[in-house]
Amino acid sequence: MTEEEKLKKEEEESQLIIADKNTGEKLDITDLIPEEAEFNLNGKTYRLSRYSLQAKTHFIGKYGAKELLMQMASESSEIIYSEIAYYLLENENKKDFPTLEDFRLALINPQDQMDMIAAGTKAMGHARIKFMTEKERIAFEKEKKTGIKKK
Repeated sequence: MTEEEKLKKEEEESQLIIADKNTGEKLDITDLIPEEAEFNLNGKTYRLSRYSLQAKTHFIGKYGAKELLMQMASESSEIIYSEIAYYLLENENKKDFPTLEDFRLALINPQDQMDMIAAGTKAMGHARIKFMTEKERIAFEKEKKTGIKKK
């Protein structure tokens, strides 16, 4: 294998992909089906509309597809998911939070944040996915098949 081929393979293996979080199977964008979602916050149920083409256009226009994906896969993904959830909040629910900042101020405890992220991922059709590199996906898939975790 030439040096150029090695670099190309290494780059491909380090690209973020979407995979089934239970099986490690690589997923295609067509496998992601947005659903209506809801979560509880301060004793009230909030509904999120499905992630539409308009929402996708908004976020990709604002961040770019790659940056959006990187933020959703980051350690601080609650930041981007709070923006997505706020955008998808049904209008009657937005009365409780006039601004995105007000919404984020209400998301105090980690469980509230996790519930909001879970609802956001469901609304986006991402409830069954995990972001990982191809190399991580292959290792995850092998681990699921063999039961042996690679160190």
